[in-house]
This record gives sequence, C-alpha cells and structure tokens, in this order.
Amino acid sequence: MGMGRLGQIVGPLLLGGLVSRQATIATIFFAAAVPCLIAALFIVTLRRYTRGADSGSLAERRRHSALAE
Repeated sequence: MGMGRLGQIVGPLLLGGLVSRQATIATIFFAAAVPCLIAALFIVTLRRYTRGADSGSLAERRRHSALAE
C-alpha cells in the first residue's frame, strides 16, 4: 500500500519533469516501464525464495495430511 502511494506522488512529478524537459514519447514510456520491470524482478526473486519454503506438491501435502488423520 505504501509503494502505491509513493507512486501516486512521485509519478506525476517525474512525468512533469520529463514533459518540461521536452522528453520524447519513447523516453516517457521507458520511464514508465522501469518501475514495472523492477516489480517483475522482485516478484520473480520473491517466488524463487519462497519456493524453497514450500513443503512439496499439493498431492504430496494431501497425502501427508491424510496419513496424519
């Protein structure tokens, strides 16, 4: 939630700065794509670290819970 609010504040300021410097449309789209790429890298990294904490496949967990009952 905090990152979204930060983006709501910084985004228009960044866009205004780019427009005032007469940036090309390609530069503006590139500037908008950078946070998306950072978020995608974060998601991939987070998935890689949390996958190791997983105890196995869903079928394996169901079989284990059935044995426990």
